[in-house]
Amino acid sequence: MSNPAVTLPLRSAFKSRASGGIQKICRRCLSLQPSQSSTPPNPPPNYNPSLPFSARQYPLTPTDRALKRPLPGTHHIRPQLLMHVDPAKLHSSDRARQEKNAAHKKIVGVVVRTGRMDKTATVRIPGQRWDGRIKKHFSAPTQHLIHDPASSLLPGDVISLHRLRVSSTVHYVVAEIITPFGKPISERPPIPTPEERFAAYKTARLAKLERRKLRREAAEGKEEAVAELKALGLDMAEGAEAGKGPKGRAQAGSAKSAVTGSVAQAEASAAVASEKAAASKVNERARLNKERAEKKKARAEKQQAKVEETSEQEKGEKVETVVVNNT
Repeated sequence: MSNPAVTLPLRSAFKSRASGGIQKICRRCLSLQPSQSSTPPNPPPNYNPSLPFSARQYPLTPTDRALKRPLPGTHHIRPQLLMHVDPAKLHSSDRARQEKNAAHKKIVGVVVRTGRMDKTATVRIPGQRWDGRIKKHFSAPTQHLIHDPASSLLPGDVISLHRLRVSSTVHYVVAEIITPFGKPISERPPIPTPEERFAAYKTARLAKLERRKLRREAAEGKEEAVAELKALGLDMAEGAEAGKGPKGRAQAGSAKSAVTGSVAQAEASAAVASEKAAASKVNERARLNKERAEKKKARAEKQQAKVEETSEQEKGEKVETVVVNNT
């Protein structure tokens, strides 16, 4: 007689192996987990960015650090970016530029339309018009397109504006919501301050100047610049190789060169503009005019040849008549 078989559940059989193993997480789930180091620490209660480095025992925030970085002396900064920034947070060169320009008066308006254009709203600014005939002021409000970086405005909000040319049709930017309409301010995206706007501008500009410097060094054949450009995923100009400067390319007979400065960039933009102009309607009209001029010239030459032929025939007839009369 056979012995009865003993059956064990799978859960109890593999319990010890599962408990002693290491828990594995896929890369996708790991990337979705919030990292604690990505959130910047809160500034201390006695935070004061206007103090010198020797008097501060804490690091600056990214915005204040960008404001403290100087731009090249020859770089032009629009006065509208510096107009409302706290001078204590600026670099000394930017502070000297700010003192040369006076801030404009406060501009208050009412939002009348949002949502039709990305990060743009329509605001009505009150105004008056003087009628010289009846000697009286009349209401004459004007409507303007303003820049709303965080899309935090709603129709009916009373806001204050700052002058800032964003595009050919947008010459203002929202500065503050004075009286919200509907949704409270705490439930809306925060509006960037003048310091944050200027810090974003300086960060983007300094990054561009750094990329331009790397491309210039890569064109000279510096291996560090070429490696850094490749690490950043930026494209190098044609002919830029590690350890191969402009003299080496000239000796090798290569006509390729790197776009390293404003002159070369202007030449490249002029070449692009000429290519666009070649396919434009202006050149098409010029081609038609040239064809018409050639046809007109051919017609005139044909008429001239016909006139010369008729004149020769008339001369031959006159000679024949003279010979007949003499005979």
